[in-house]
Amino acid sequence: MNVRKWLGCLLGSVFLAGCRTETMALPEKYLLLDVRTREEYDSGHLKGAVLIPHNTIRDQITNMAPNKEANIFLYCRSGHRASIAQQTLKAIGYTQVINLGGVSAASQNTQLPIIR
Repeated sequence: MNVRKWLGCLLGSVFLAGCRTETMALPEKYLLLDVRTREEYDSGHLKGAVLIPHNTIRDQITNMAPNKEANIFLYCRSGHRASIAQQTLKAIGYTQVINLGGVSAASQNTQLPIIR
């Protein structure tokens, strides 16, 4: 991996467990959550994403995903709030929760467009 690509990956995916440089195939059924603020969501979000701010996810998730084995993908601006939301979901029993990092990295890795 060249230095420029590595640095971009590092900056865009600081809070991911690993640096993903290739695209990932999403499962047939999944829930994509944007855990940023309404203003951030309105400024650009991934196609198909549902807004649930990270600080309200514990109260709202059962309405969106009653099955605790649902495939849930999270993203925010940098990956930090998605990490907090991921920990919250795992603490209440959700088992298939993936932090996609920041919105740009999530778009690149999933090939989902950013809707503005």
